[in-house]
Amino acid sequence: MKRLAGIAVALLALLHAVPAYADGISGMSVSPGAVKVGQKVTVTVNGTLGPGNKCRVYYKTTDPFVDKVLGDISSFPTTFQVSFSKPGVGQGGVHYVHVWTGTTGENPCDGKGFNTTVKVTAAGIVLQPGRLAASPCPPGWVVKAHEASSGFLTCVPRKPATKIQCPPKTQYVETECMVGCKPVPY
Repeated sequence: MKRLAGIAVALLALLHAVPAYADGISGMSVSPGAVKVGQKVTVTVNGTLGPGNKCRVYYKTTDPFVDKVLGDISSFPTTFQVSFSKPGVGQGGVHYVHVWTGTTGENPCDGKGFNTTVKVTAAGIVLQPGRLAASPCPPGWVVKAHEASSGFLTCVPRKPATKIQCPPKTQYVETECMVGCKPVPY
């Protein structure tokens, strides 16, 4: 009986020694979810920390490419701001923000990582640092790509607001450089 009581006391001591939480991040969000080039977004990181604990948090962005330590967080939620130097790429024109915690080293946590996307659109064309200009493209053309630091830019024809009506046995086709009708394959 004494042995069972000793085991019960030992188990209770172990249960109280194990915290009911895991230090680390549990989620993240950005606000606003869509911005123009150069505008800042606020990233909010949520998580859990035991009393007196800290968690080393890292973050990465796709443009400009940043991979750095946010800091040793002593409480959640925590926020930071990022901005983007060019429009997003791929479907929807997005950039990514990735936040994670370290599992080794100083102030380790559970190591979970979270991604979120930010839709980034062109705010205007920067021809030279500090000078914002209207579109430098000729009438009927729009900027497709630009890079503020070098002055690089390309223009493409502006697509019509409405699709053209294609004759029978043809279908509408649209690319970066043209719109038109092509024969329907049999």
